[in-house]
Amino acid sequence: MSLAGKSILIVGGGSGIGFATAQRAAAAGARLVIAGRSRERLDSALAKLPKETRVEELDFANSASVAYLAERIGSIDHSVLSASSAVAWGAFTELKEDAVRAAFENKFWGYWRVMEVLAPKLAADGAIVMVTGAAGRAALPGTSALAAVNAAIAAAAQVLAVELAPRRINVISPGITDTEAYGWMEAQQHQAMLAGAAAKLPAGPGRSTRRSCRCDPVCPHQSLSDRSRDRHRWWRASCPRLTDRRGTSGAPIRLLLSRSSRPGRLKLDGGLQATLERCRVAPEAM
Repeated sequence: MSLAGKSILIVGGGSGIGFATAQRAAAAGARLVIAGRSRERLDSALAKLPKETRVEELDFANSASVAYLAERIGSIDHSVLSASSAVAWGAFTELKEDAVRAAFENKFWGYWRVMEVLAPKLAADGAIVMVTGAAGRAALPGTSALAAVNAAIAAAAQVLAVELAPRRINVISPGITDTEAYGWMEAQQHQAMLAGAAAKLPAGPGRSTRRSCRCDPVCPHQSLSDRSRDRHRWWRASCPRLTDRRGTSGAPIRLLLSRSSRPGRLKLDGGLQATLERCRVAPEAM
């Protein structure tokens, strides 16, 4: 699918994953509208994007702000929702109800409000992609509120994908991605978190194959060190229910797994199993 000439609204396009998405979309020839709360971040992003890029200030926790945006942008082809605030971190016994409610108000209801006004403006072959997070699909201590918010978005998206068809409604749940979202951490704590994730991922058969990434629009897996690469090799996994990046079902996909892995069966998320074998061709050729 070509993005050349397509209009794309990116909510949260001033930083992090949203900004990286804007850079990739711009490189593909899309016409961009980036929206977010911080005018400073939006202006900083605009300086690195094509001069034709539009900037819109948006507080998606405010219904009036969302409605005003809808009036200004007109029809669009696609949208990416990659914004969040009032993130409620912490152990369940320490979390306050107000913090959890604020997390829902900002991200879940923020996405909902934007979806509500975008649906009538979206092209018949358009798509909306909502970015969630690992907490919605994994039992990570200290993320019960995040898990609830992200899982709620994913559950709603499944129904919306049916109701709004043929328009496409999708959710992307990346692994740990090094963005400004972790700016509240002390530097040592931040590095320890990333190092801990990199030490565990990628993994061998029977465990997750997700990777800790930097938010880089050119190479999304730069955080894998040379030492980590030396301990891993490329494998090919085949499963009738797997879909590759070209949309082909049953096509083999490439995975970076431990060198100690063995050919055989590989357990994947959702109860799927794939046949695992070593790559005998360059990964780029797959």
